[in-house]
Amino acid sequence: MPDITDNVKQPVVEANNLPATGSETTAQDTTDTTAKLDTTINETITTGDVDSASSILADIVKDEAAKDVKPVATAPVAPVVEVAPAAPIVAPAPVMPKITKHKIAPAPVVEEVAGEKFVSVAQQQILSSIDTYIAKMDAGKKLSDADINAQQVSLFRQITAIINNLPAADFDDTWKRLLARVHAAKDGAFSPRRVFRGFDNMTLGEDDRTAFQRLLNLVTFTADPKGRALAIKQIDFNKTFEFGLREAGRQRALYFYGQ
Repeated sequence: MPDITDNVKQPVVEANNLPATGSETTAQDTTDTTAKLDTTINETITTGDVDSASSILADIVKDEAAKDVKPVATAPVAPVVEVAPAAPIVAPAPVMPKITKHKIAPAPVVEEVAGEKFVSVAQQQILSSIDTYIAKMDAGKKLSDADINAQQVSLFRQITAIINNLPAADFDDTWKRLLARVHAAKDGAFSPRRVFRGFDNMTLGEDDRTAFQRLLNLVTFTADPKGRALAIKQIDFNKTFEFGLREAGRQRALYFYGQ
């Protein structure tokens, strides 16, 4: 097969000449391509070698296509930016509930009378009323029947209040103070001759009057700590606490006297 590439002119570029550019290059390329096609056609007619001619034509087309391929501009690759690691998620500190401080009410100030301190306001009020009774019913004091009645009824209410109303923690201390006052006034308000004044005219019911009489006997008989043990043996506690007392009060009084 004849060499069909020997008629392809290769442009000679001298050192002092620059290759054609722009429209000149395009015209030269077109002339070369036309010459190739003419030569290929003439060779095909002369030799009848269609396959060779087709191969040559394919190469020419490929070359021309390569000339038309323009480089594709690629976008610059963005630099890889290192991402700082995310800060760890810190759980918020738990919100502590607000603690409300409750103020504790101060203990009631109990008045100190003549050096005596009281364990409660109730105790102070009871003993203060008994002190008033002792002062007003003392020997040599003149009182009307109404005043005597008022003082006797008041004394009965104070004695039963000690037994019925005071808590167990205060009962023993208060009853001892009552007995001490009775013993101190044995020749005055609590003397046998004066302690039952006005009983016939007291504004108390029959049961309360009986209860009051028996309670007065109890406190006057057991007031002296020296003779208390002997006096207790002479007291009928069932009768003494029969009227005017609550069951809890009766039990406190019985316990005080060892019954």
